[in-house]
Amino acid sequence: MANKIAFINGKGGCGKTTSIFHISGILSTRDKRVLAIDFDKQRNTSDSLLMNSEFPDSTVFDVMNGQPFEKATARALFQSRGKANPKYYGTDCLPADIRLEDESLLADVDAAHFGDMLDEFIEGQGYEWVLVDMPPSNRSLNDICFANVVDYLIVPFSSDVFSVSGYGDIMETVQRARALNPSLNILGIYLSRYMANCGVDRYIREQLLNYDTFIDVQIPHAADIREGIFYGRPINYYKERVIQSWVSENGMNNFKNDGSFIEVMKTKRSLSSPPKYLVKHIQPSIHAYERLVSEIKARIRSLR
Repeated sequence: MANKIAFINGKGGCGKTTSIFHISGILSTRDKRVLAIDFDKQRNTSDSLLMNSEFPDSTVFDVMNGQPFEKATARALFQSRGKANPKYYGTDCLPADIRLEDESLLADVDAAHFGDMLDEFIEGQGYEWVLVDMPPSNRSLNDICFANVVDYLIVPFSSDVFSVSGYGDIMETVQRARALNPSLNILGIYLSRYMANCGVDRYIREQLLNYDTFIDVQIPHAADIREGIFYGRPINYYKERVIQSWVSENGMNNFKNDGSFIEVMKTKRSLSSPPKYLVKHIQPSIHAYERLVSEIKARIRSLR
């Protein structure tokens, strides 16, 4: 049975597309077949996954209205290193369509039939993971997706006041979705675009630790995560970089929390200020997404 997950948030810029791109890369290195479905009219997931590929003649909107899935599915080609030719590693994409924003057109979709045909396609192609990029606000698409396409929801959560204020709206969306699909489960919320040296980010993490739905994995706001999408190279194809940094005790604890800590090389003490530590640590980006995938798998196992 495929793991079918929708990435949702009530606002843009929270890391849905970035997460789908990098998680697809991690799963592909584990010989897992992945289907990414882009329901967001902005088609950022489509553009990032298919930047090295030809777009198909049809879109996800067309297959929702009866056209064959094969005509709307394209292979994602990842660049595994430097100047290597992009290659196919098992991730496919159903690209978005501007018509998805027209809720009057979505009203004509036979959602149950679309869901049945999608399940047949997933089984026939041997996909083990289906990752769905949802738009910030489109009730019709939410109803179609949550009732007929996915079994799980996950929420990338950026550390800002707008995400915090929109948390209640997300939970309302989840509760309404469960009315359509009682077996629908929320896997949890995780922090994306996280800055460990920002007091607001640390405060929000501390508050979220009180909730069972919180996945305590922080995706750092890092250059390699952003560059990866630009170059078509998921983060798992990057080499680990070992870094040495002078940090406070809080800084050292941040490295321990995100799994990037290796060892303390030196300690600098003085009577007038707290001690500083020369810490050897790994650039956390790769391990953050690896840990997120592991947490997602563990939560799915616990819900089955």
